[in-house]
Amino acid sequence: LQISRLSQKSESFQRLHAAHCNQLESLPIFVAAMILGKYAGLEETRLSKLATLWIFLRNIYNVIYFIQGRTLSLIRTLVFMWSLCISCNIIREAASKLRQREED
Repeated sequence: LQISRLSQKSESFQRLHAAHCNQLESLPIFVAAMILGKYAGLEETRLSKLATLWIFLRNIYNVIYFIQGRTLSLIRTLVFMWSLCISCNIIREAASKLRQREED
């Protein structure tokens, strides 16, 4: 109810809230990827660097979402896709390592 009232009063709040909701939608994939990466025994330094990059990209995405315009929409999409690819790559690497472990 309070969010609804604030959204009606402020376009900036609407954009911030939309960026927050988008973050909540992409977070489960990232968390699952990190858990799977830890379970598979991927190198901790690599996981840490990828997690840092993901957080950085998501923050950039939120800033672009807030100041968005037509010229920034392509950049915003590319940043989103890059952050999604990081999660997918971690899952791929973990699955490969688990498959290799199973074969040994």
